[in-house]
Amino acid sequence: MATLICSTLLTVVFLRYCVFGSSTETLKYSSINGNMTVVLGGIVPVHKTSMGGCGKVADYGIQYAEAIAYAVKTINSNRTFLPGIQLSFEVRDSCERVYTALEQTFLLLSTKPTADGNTSYGVSGVVGESESLTSIAIANLLHVFNVPQIDFGATASSLSDKSRYDYFLRTVPPDNFQARALVDVVTRMVEKVSSTSSTISRTLAPPTTRGAALRGSRSRSSTPDASEDDYDAAASILLQPYVNNATVIVLFGQTETAQGLLDAMQRKREAFAGKQFVWVGTDGWAGYLDDEHKSMAKYVVSTSHKKLDSFEFERHFRSLSFENASNPWFREYWDEFNCSSMPPNVTCTPIDTYVPHTINAVYAFAYAVRRMQRELCNVNGVGLCPAILRSDRGITTLNGSLLLQYLKNVSFASEVGNNVSFDKYGDPNTAEYTINYLRPTEGSKRQSSTVTTTTSQIGSWQTTPAGTRLSLQGSFPDLRQHQSLCSEPCKAGYYPQFVQGQADCCWLCQPCPGSFDISDGKECVTCSVGFMPNLRMDKCSPISVDYFRIRNPWAITIILIASVGIILTWAVIIILTFNRSHAVVKASSRELISILLLGIHLCYVMPFFFIIKPSAPICAIRRFGVGFSFSMCFSALLVRTVRIHRIFNRETLTATLVCVKPLSQVVFAVVLVLVQVIISVIWLGVEQPHVINVYSGVTGELKCNENSYVGLSLTLGYNAILLALATVYAFLTRNVPHNFNETRFISLTVYSLAVIWTAFIPVYFGTAQLGTVFQTSSILLAIVLSATILLGCLLITKVYYLLWNLRVSPHTLQKQPRTESPPSMMSTIKTAVVSGEETKCSLEESLTQGKVYCVCVLDKTVDAFTQTE
Repeated sequence: MATLICSTLLTVVFLRYCVFGSSTETLKYSSINGNMTVVLGGIVPVHKTSMGGCGKVADYGIQYAEAIAYAVKTINSNRTFLPGIQLSFEVRDSCERVYTALEQTFLLLSTKPTADGNTSYGVSGVVGESESLTSIAIANLLHVFNVPQIDFGATASSLSDKSRYDYFLRTVPPDNFQARALVDVVTRMVEKVSSTSSTISRTLAPPTTRGAALRGSRSRSSTPDASEDDYDAAASILLQPYVNNATVIVLFGQTETAQGLLDAMQRKREAFAGKQFVWVGTDGWAGYLDDEHKSMAKYVVSTSHKKLDSFEFERHFRSLSFENASNPWFREYWDEFNCSSMPPNVTCTPIDTYVPHTINAVYAFAYAVRRMQRELCNVNGVGLCPAILRSDRGITTLNGSLLLQYLKNVSFASEVGNNVSFDKYGDPNTAEYTINYLRPTEGSKRQSSTVTTTTSQIGSWQTTPAGTRLSLQGSFPDLRQHQSLCSEPCKAGYYPQFVQGQADCCWLCQPCPGSFDISDGKECVTCSVGFMPNLRMDKCSPISVDYFRIRNPWAITIILIASVGIILTWAVIIILTFNRSHAVVKASSRELISILLLGIHLCYVMPFFFIIKPSAPICAIRRFGVGFSFSMCFSALLVRTVRIHRIFNRETLTATLVCVKPLSQVVFAVVLVLVQVIISVIWLGVEQPHVINVYSGVTGELKCNENSYVGLSLTLGYNAILLALATVYAFLTRNVPHNFNETRFISLTVYSLAVIWTAFIPVYFGTAQLGTVFQTSSILLAIVLSATILLGCLLITKVYYLLWNLRVSPHTLQKQPRTESPPSMMSTIKTAVVSGEETKCSLEESLTQGKVYCVCVLDKTVDAFTQTE
């Protein structure tokens, strides 16, 4: 924006002076030496700005002009410094207006101030103008004519951009150093940087302002002459939402900026009632407030350039009066500040901080010219030589681009007490500031109309080869008592959602979107797998991992059933063992019954391995045990069913039964079980068992890594085939003699098992989404219920017969005599003694082979067996 404004003004000035010509000649302060002279121009704010033109004389502007004149006269007084060369100067007034400054600069470049014989000498360099915005405009103009410029007060950081302002240098450090100093000061005062410091922004460009800004949320550019409405709009920002909590205001600007804003706040004093601000400012305005505006501000912490020693100039300035001063504006200054009433040897106004930097700027030109003369001209010669000169339109000046190179390399100890040198950006190599504190005078707060203030130095800040150094001492404000908050810091579990159009420190605290997100109040982070937010939502805590424990209601129910089943199984084993020689036991195929009882027992034991904390061995036992226990039960049941079917469904009575002996039945059962063992071993080898953590929401489960849809389907699928075959053979033996009870019990068993497993498959796979508890409970219920059916339907009935109804001695079994001819298809009557009575049992003719015997109880055939020869 500044570049656009300056370009427009340059065009206007160029048209006025190059096309239409100048109609007026303004006042100037000059001293021209005619012989071998180097002319330096000066643009300084001799007068303050005013609506429509120049206003009252500025004491600091008079001092700047006199500082240029003093430095030139001091250098010329030393004839050995620039042998044969005289410095001249011409100072013009900018009136703190960009347009006026450009106009006066153009006059400097277009006039012929002196003539030496046939040579007219023009301006070779410019000192000024002290304000950043004005200096930017002048730098753009001087760049066109290749005229170097050294400023003693412009601090805008943009002027360090050598791609745009290559002919610009300065003897004061840029604003970025001052900003770093302010940050360090505020940081020290609050002991730690608060992320909630509130700042506001509105760029105001009052006349010749240095780019004043309340930096932060929003910006608004105005014309170079800011009106009261512009300042009122800036003050209104402090009353807007998200900003009205601000109590600390950082202001980069100049005197007019600060005073305009303070006046606007005074006009809105009812809205600002009860508010007390701490101002943090720069040298551009904090040191130049009048008493009235100091009373409005009350508390100001500011930085200013370290005041350099200027005793010689101060003595020179005190010696001036309106009678002996050659400065055309000095009489106006003398009257304005009532200098005639001052005691002798006392200046009317304090010497400005930038006066020593003005002297340094003149000396920098002198040292550059001195080195140019020594290196490029004849060593024994004096004056100016063609090697360092250039001529344009009849005006002779120093070669601007050559002079610029020498200026960049100057380095000298100045008479004001500092070292002057420039870095690659044309800025000083060092920066040093004093820290000042303006506050109300003790007791003045009780006065209702006027508040008197006092200013004291409370520290210093400077750059060092190792970095920066800040030193604070004395009484300074504790900014912790003046919290300047736009928005409170967000709590843990929330993040700041910035408000569009507001400052970076204005936000709304929004909860983190994810249920597994945590935050430190600034940024949301999702917890990794296996972790969940703690109660404060600021850290991730491990999710507690659980497994199917005994305290679960389903586990308690299943374990109770399994425990009762184990007790009953052992009771059956004991009873059958003590009665192993009984006809009923023998008729039941003791070997197959033993395999069946072992399988039932394993089925009841398996639930206990499902309530133990999972580990690799436990997972292996689970995989192997379920299929193995079922295969023992179903293989014994299948072999038993097939045996009965073969006995009662022979095609002819003379057919010989093969592989119906107990050993054969055991071999068949073992082979069937081995198939299951092979399947389980392959599953364990392909998918080695280990433990995994499965997380669902805020819960975690410790479970085995078994693939239910592949491995478990294979192992249970094989057992389902055994059960299906047993069911088929049970159905085929339904037509045996109705009083042969064994077939009825086997049929009831296999049908019940088929119903259970038909219901189990969809339940097991359907509960996979409900978690391990339901899925594990479903398979364990299927296991214990299957074992209970086998135990109750096949074995408990035999125990019942043995304990209550059975009185058959092994010796009551009579072997049928072998007949040579086949019996008739009529039933053969076989006699057995039951409870001392004769009971008849009718069997199919297949029983007349001589090897098959029947045990009858109460006219019911309870079992049949093959006599071992």
